[in-house]
Order: sequence, then C-alpha cells, then structure tokens
Amino acid sequence: MPSLAQKHTRPGDRAQGSVNLNARIAVIRENFLERLVVRSFELEDIVNDIEDSGLTPEAVAQLGHHAHKIAGVAATLGFPRLGSLAAQTDAAIVEGGSRLDWTSTHALVTELLTEMNSVLEEQRST
Repeated sequence: MPSLAQKHTRPGDRAQGSVNLNARIAVIRENFLERLVVRSFELEDIVNDIEDSGLTPEAVAQLGHHAHKIAGVAATLGFPRLGSLAAQTDAAIVEGGSRLDWTSTHALVTELLTEMNSVLEEQRST
C-alpha cells in the first residue's frame, strides 16, 4: 500500500528527491573524509605522545573519542572495514578502561590508521 507521501508525489518528484538525497550524502561523505584527514593526524600525535610520555587517561579518552566518531559513521558512508576497525578499537578502549593494555590497543590503532590512510589515498586517486 503506498504511503501518504507516495500518493501525493509525482514520479518526477521522487526522482528529483533521489538526486537531492544523493547530493546531500555526497556532501556528508566529503565532510567525513575531510575530518578523517584531521583525525588521522590527531591520532598519530596521540600515539606519539603515548610513546614519549606514557599512557594517560586523557590520551585514552582522546583515542576513544576519535575511534567512536569514526565507527559511528564510516560504514554508513561506504567504508565498512574502516567502521569495523574503529568499532574494534573503541570497544577495546572501553573494555580496557584504566587498565588498558597499550600493546594490543596500539596494534589496533596502528591498523586503524593504516586503513584511514588507505581510504584517503583511494579517494584521492578517484
């Protein structure tokens, strides 16, 4: 049964709506990729700070913040592996809490950064 919106929408209007939606999603995706560049630099800085000064609650919170933000959006915008790695990283940070195992978390963050750079490189070449 057609919805009320479908009953009052002409076929051409639906096509135009799809074009508008696709254009909006493209803008959201582009914004995500721009923020991903910044996040990759910030994550690298956090990792370097941890290696220089040790693991701090602030560093753990920052890692978790970035991983959580990426995990929440990446798969929806067409980057399922990135979303999965970010979710794994976020989960490890949440589970570890104040007793976070940096060795295993560092491996996850490194894999996440590698995927971030891979996604960004792929987008530059298209």
